[in-house]
Amino acid sequence: MLKPLDFHTDFRRSFKGYNEEDVDEFVAKVVSHYEDLYQENKRLQEEIKALKQELEKKQDREQDVLDLIALTKQTAAEIRDLANARSSAVLDEAKRKAATIIAEAEARLEAVKRTERMFRHRMQALMESTWKMLEQAELDEVGEETKVYRDVAAALGQEMSEQD
Repeated sequence: MLKPLDFHTDFRRSFKGYNEEDVDEFVAKVVSHYEDLYQENKRLQEEIKALKQELEKKQDREQDVLDLIALTKQTAAEIRDLANARSSAVLDEAKRKAATIIAEAEARLEAVKRTERMFRHRMQALMESTWKMLEQAELDEVGEETKVYRDVAAALGQEMSEQD
């Protein structure tokens, strides 16, 4: 591109040439307008350069934002996976504890039932031995006292048979 100074030249003179003042005046106008255009062009090129730099910065920021969004999504997915794994572990532990508690309760219930059966058998054996003792005493002493024991034993035997 021509610079404004390139227009300042000395023309050779000829016998039938143009009027020197008209040429100088025209060249001065052209130089002046060209100087304005040259300065405007220079300013616009600088503005384009500044805008390109700004665009690059914004593109870098945009990429940073996109990277941050991707990282956020990845982190959210990892947190969700970790929460799911943790909740599964807690649920499994709760199920295991519940199974242990149920097994212990069933074992205790079975122990209570065995104790009850043992108690009933012992009570029955005690009642039977008491009954035999009373019968033996009745045979040995047929008296009024024996009749009272026999009535009590009959009442107790009847209560036991009703409970079974």
